Amino acid sequence: MKFNVNILSLGFSLLIAGAQAQVLDNSAHINLTSGSNLIVNGTYIENNSNIRSENESIVNLKGNDQIKVSGTNSLSFGTVKLDNSQGVILINPMTVSSKMIFSDGVLTTKNGGFVLFESTAQSSVVSDSIFVNGIIKKEGTGSFQFNVGSNSIGRPLSVSEMTGINTISVEYFKANPCDSGYNTSLVSDSLQQISLCEFWKVTGASSTDSRITLSWNGIESCGVGNVADLRVSKWDGSQWTNEGATSVTGNTASGELSTSSTPDLIGSSIFTLGSISMNNPLPIELGYFLATLDNQYSARLDWSTLSEINSDYFIIEKSEDGVNYTEIDRIDAAGTSNQVLTYLAFDDFIDNVNHYALYLVDIDGHKEHLADALLINETYQKTQFKIGNNFIEMPQSRTSSTIRLTIYDLKGSMILDEVYGLGANIDFMEIIPPEGLKGMYIGQLSCGNELVSKKLQFIR
Repeated sequence: MKFNVNILSLGFSLLIAGAQAQVLDNSAHINLTSGSNLIVNGTYIENNSNIRSENESIVNLKGNDQIKVSGTNSLSFGTVKLDNSQGVILINPMTVSSKMIFSDGVLTTKNGGFVLFESTAQSSVVSDSIFVNGIIKKEGTGSFQFNVGSNSIGRPLSVSEMTGINTISVEYFKANPCDSGYNTSLVSDSLQQISLCEFWKVTGASSTDSRITLSWNGIESCGVGNVADLRVSKWDGSQWTNEGATSVTGNTASGELSTSSTPDLIGSSIFTLGSISMNNPLPIELGYFLATLDNQYSARLDWSTLSEINSDYFIIEKSEDGVNYTEIDRIDAAGTSNQVLTYLAFDDFIDNVNHYALYLVDIDGHKEHLADALLINETYQKTQFKIGNNFIEMPQSRTSSTIRLTIYDLKGSMILDEVYGLGANIDFMEIIPPEGLKGMYIGQLSCGNELVSKKLQFIR
């Protein structure tokens, strides 16, 4: 389907709809004059020619099907309304001369795409679910709120009191600054902690000073316990510096704070939240993760956390080759804590080389890799009785050859109850799961008054 439209009359509206139709292609020309509307509903645009509109016209990216905007030419719009629950993918630049209205959905920029607001253009208020996931640029010297975000979280950054004409680019990252080379352990004397959860990248085209305002959300920002101790922090190339805190609003759940001065934004600057005390748990911080030999057949796994925010449980995974891992245990986490906590788990059946990985799962189900540990068991000797994952060690003082095996699910319901006759030289029993049985179970071996229990994981 092709369109070559020049809309001249005020108040004219053009609706382009169709769930999978390509509606604008190489030969399409659309020019919207003031007061005209273009409604794009459930389509995609390939702009290799000319699509533009004047300030008082509205381009409404609407519908319940994702819209993809691509092509070789930039888009030039007066007013853009984002009103698509499935979002918009922008692969080429989009210029907004008047304003952008955030009504529903997320606009994601990719492959060099960005949204550029001209000097007098404005943006409506951001929310946790409606924002630009990617790069926003702004021309001119006026105050402006960059409605950026990532991972379903809107995290605005604002600039004000700019000196000099400039184009500023802002992007938000829901990630640990350390992963991008901004070491959070390197701080100025006045700072105690740096957030491990998020950061903003602000790029200025020329030397320009501007006051920076950051936002926070208590959970997504790794937790705020004392608003008064929060500071805007900036990476200066070698450490995090304290940029102060002024115009502070909000509470521990959410709020905003600004820099005390107007830092120079030439080149790329990295900003995030910092704290002058340990009262803000900003990092979800791991103290250590260690694997040590408990005995010839067992490993002891110890770890500690310095703080936790909305943590649900830990997962321990194991591998013999360091590549292919299998979950071997789950340990409940503390939820929220500002103090040092220690945890302990055991792996009852180890090989000569044992790789362990520790993960944390939060209450929203997000899984985060925390650390790895390696254990070399120099005393290990493999026998025919210790092959596989699900073994139970025999009661050490058993005098009878009769062994009873009972398996329960985690709710306490009996799954299996069988009796075996085993020789005295058998040290371990391998548990082969019944057909179709998967998941975590409790196995028990009993001999006389002796009872041994172990958690089992059936993965087939």
